[in-house]
Amino acid sequence: MIRAPAWLLMLAACGDHFFAQPPPEPAPAPTVPFERVAVIGASVSAGMNGGPVAQIIEGRIEGPHEILSVASVWTFQAPVQRLAEQVARARAFKPTAVLAIDAVFWCAYGSRRDRSGRLRRCLDLVAPIEAPLFLGDLPDMRNAAGWLLPPAAIPDAAELAALNAIITEWAAQRANVRVLPLSEWNKPILSGDRELRKMMSADGLHPNRDGVAYVLRKIAREVDGGGALGRI
Repeated sequence: MIRAPAWLLMLAACGDHFFAQPPPEPAPAPTVPFERVAVIGASVSAGMNGGPVAQIIEGRIEGPHEILSVASVWTFQAPVQRLAEQVARARAFKPTAVLAIDAVFWCAYGSRRDRSGRLRRCLDLVAPIEAPLFLGDLPDMRNAAGWLLPPAAIPDAAELAALNAIITEWAAQRANVRVLPLSEWNKPILSGDRELRKMMSADGLHPNRDGVAYVLRKIAREVDGGGALGRI
């Protein structure tokens, strides 16, 4: 005996109602405008060892656009103050999108004193940004211990997870914020992936130019499937 396929039996059971009430078409994914891009953050965004992010994406965004980069390699010296200055300049630029790959990195790394409180203050600083905000979470940078970072400057796994949970919860309350999962993208490096390790500088903290391009390609897929930023 030949059995009817399940989908055909379902269609017969639905009868006329199947055709009378078609399911709604899924809404198209919102497009992100890249006419005016502001880049805020620390040394990776500013270009230490890997080239400035603004420079790499320049010429790869389709259509007329302007890019403002206020990222600084000196953010680690006073992360809250420097981020406040960067956000003020970025907002004055009236961006249509803000790229903040490592904007809150030093709000959690560095001093062990009140890391969660410092991170919350930094999140409060970026909260007034109304444009689409692409905010990197906190990768595990234990491989940098003993090079640029003393071990005490690096949150342990449990604390890092708690800090990332703060970012996730904060972002969930804001429709314009997309968290870039750097913590996930960095895991293969910690697991010893040789190809990805080649994308890191010798200091274990900063990606080289190939590494920055790798991160930006990941971001392109996160943002719009690689559309506007697809040529990185």
